[in-house]
Amino acid sequence: MLLRVFLASTKPLADPVVFERLYAEASETRKKKIDRCRFLSDRMQLLAAESLLRHALKEVGRDAGALSFAYGAHGKPYLNDAEGFYFNLSHSGETVLLAVSDAEIGCDVERIRHANDRLIRRVAAPEEYARFSACAGDERDVLLTRLWVAKESYLKACGEGITTDPAAIRIEFGTEPGVFRDGNPVPYALREGAADGYRYAVCRAGGLPPFVTEPVLLSDPDGDGLASKEAFGREIRKRLAEHRLRCPAMEWEDAVKFVFQAMLGVGHLLSSREAVESYLVREMSGLKPDPDEPLFEPLSPVWGRLNLRRAMAEGMTAETVAERMLDSGTVREFTRQDVYGFCKALAASGAFRVSDPDPAERILDETVLPSHSQAYREAYRPAYRVIRTERTP
Repeated sequence: MLLRVFLASTKPLADPVVFERLYAEASETRKKKIDRCRFLSDRMQLLAAESLLRHALKEVGRDAGALSFAYGAHGKPYLNDAEGFYFNLSHSGETVLLAVSDAEIGCDVERIRHANDRLIRRVAAPEEYARFSACAGDERDVLLTRLWVAKESYLKACGEGITTDPAAIRIEFGTEPGVFRDGNPVPYALREGAADGYRYAVCRAGGLPPFVTEPVLLSDPDGDGLASKEAFGREIRKRLAEHRLRCPAMEWEDAVKFVFQAMLGVGHLLSSREAVESYLVREMSGLKPDPDEPLFEPLSPVWGRLNLRRAMAEGMTAETVAERMLDSGTVREFTRQDVYGFCKALAASGAFRVSDPDPAERILDETVLPSHSQAYREAYRPAYRVIRTERTP
């Protein structure tokens, strides 16, 4: 059985270098749709959707070159010359969801929406409407969004889409959610999930085994440096200059640490969730919330620093910070040798008074982590965690 589900953020496409590279790979049909969009956010959604599809095709061993589409009676897309292969895409806000299968499939993702009475009556079947009276506030919002994505994913799987009234469908949630129409179960299986302010659902004809949603970084969808190391380096220099303006006490040691994190990210700090949360609880208990500190400072197209004092002021807990850290993973195209080469070039540029002009031993030693200078620690009391840019709150 073929079943793969992919999830991506559109945020990396805000980088013009990433956008232009992915746009150049897009089909002519998709380019025309993108060009007609007035808003950048809409262009990013459309481009991210096709880029995610190309990634999925490569993952399952299919040709991701010239894409040619056919359409069902109600506009559901299929790939020409791909018998036995089905896919479905959905996007909402900054999130794109894709499901691929060897049977008819549908998926939907939605940012959690406010459950006003008009929307509830539009979406809920009569038997479901009573559930909302037992909920209040955020619970109503989540319930409405769960019903919406579940019904939308079913209607997309069977090819009907918005031509059918969602209130004609009934969903029974549970370990094995059920879909009912005219009081009868339908031969489609449903599963649902959550993703940081979003709900999503996947529906497949026949059976639907448990699956793990696979995150894809669109600035480097194949993990092989497609984002261009040159563009990555330009972005690091830009962010480093911005950080130095904000933190003039920054010294050479701090620049090395900045580059290390900008390229290698957070991977070296990860362990079990319990250990990460425990450490954060201890650290955050000694901090005072600061609403004036920047919440997030980008280091590179992929990584940035989440400042803990501002995070606390925003109501974030050790648990939510740990979740973002543990969801961030690692970037495969950079090594310590890359960090060393970048820092060596930075030292030669004269941008910093370099105390260690050839820091190879310190950077290349896998047992050593760079640290902040004493001057930087005294001036700014750094308290942050490195996370992926798309995990920004």
